[in-house]
Amino acid sequence: MTNATNAAAVLSILHQQIPQAVGDCFIEIRQWQTDRDEQADLIVEYGRLDETGELETECQVKPFYLSPQEILASLNV
Repeated sequence: MTNATNAAAVLSILHQQIPQAVGDCFIEIRQWQTDRDEQADLIVEYGRLDETGELETECQVKPFYLSPQEILASLNV
């Protein structure tokens, strides 16, 4: 018999930038953290609002120890 360990995780939004007009950037940096303070990698979703009003995004996984400022500096948006 094996013991399964289930840990709850909390989603935190570390940074969010919502586009207001065509050409504006969307950026969201998300972090999951367990109730034991275990941190997972950061999920970074980013893109631009196009002229048709569609938002096309890309996602990257970044190491949890990077700051939002370091991540923003590394994005090419």
